[in-house]
Amino acid sequence: MHIHTTITPRAMGLALIGLLLCASLACAKPLLSAEVARLLESHGVDAARERFAELWTNSAADYEADVEGLADLGTRYLEAGNIEAGMAVMEMVSIVSLAGLETALESQAEMVAEMEAAAAELAADAGAEAAPGDEGPAPAASDRGPARTDLARLTGIYASAEAPNRELFVTRTCDGFLVAGPLWADTAPWDLRSQGGETFSFRQGELQFQLEFATGNDGAARELSHTIRGLASPMQRRRPLPDDWRRCQPDTAAVNSVPGP
Repeated sequence: MHIHTTITPRAMGLALIGLLLCASLACAKPLLSAEVARLLESHGVDAARERFAELWTNSAADYEADVEGLADLGTRYLEAGNIEAGMAVMEMVSIVSLAGLETALESQAEMVAEMEAAAAELAADAGAEAAPGDEGPAPAASDRGPARTDLARLTGIYASAEAPNRELFVTRTCDGFLVAGPLWADTAPWDLRSQGGETFSFRQGELQFQLEFATGNDGAARELSHTIRGLASPMQRRRPLPDDWRRCQPDTAAVNSVPGP
């Protein structure tokens, strides 16, 4: 005997909805807050702590780490007067939040590393495309004028009456060039270009200025005028360089940091 069954469009639609619903439920992860609530109610606080530690170590990926849900659960316990359970849940909130922060930091570090690698690759490609021997014009700061032997008289610590704490140091290199820089800022010293006499200049990128020393009858500097933006001028020579500084910098390459003993 043959039984003829007719499947209506409505029945097919209901079956499809059922399949989709089952699939979505199968893919959805259970909330961690619900599992913690179940553990507390069924095992008590101490056992729940232990079971949570095992779960978070071995099966964290199987749950949706809903930090807000956990925090709400802990708050409800605290408001209900169950301080022990509430504090236990808040400890779990801290553990989950810290893990999320560490994951975010790792992701950010990976992104930065990828960006740096991409930038290095672009720089290498640009270098490879440059014509051999085409190095472009030398920077203006490399032209420092003639080496001189009379620069010791200009060295010292300078400051203005308007801003006495914003001091400039002026020193010299052992191969005959003048160097200046701010004592209040962590920046590379300025390799000055001799314009002749007591006049010097500096030019590197957007930073450009001139210095001019006023000297006494003995030729030693008494005052320093300049065109540095944002810094008062003139500045008076307050004192010589500290005793623990070198009398001169060994060479022009040695002035990439503030002079020291």
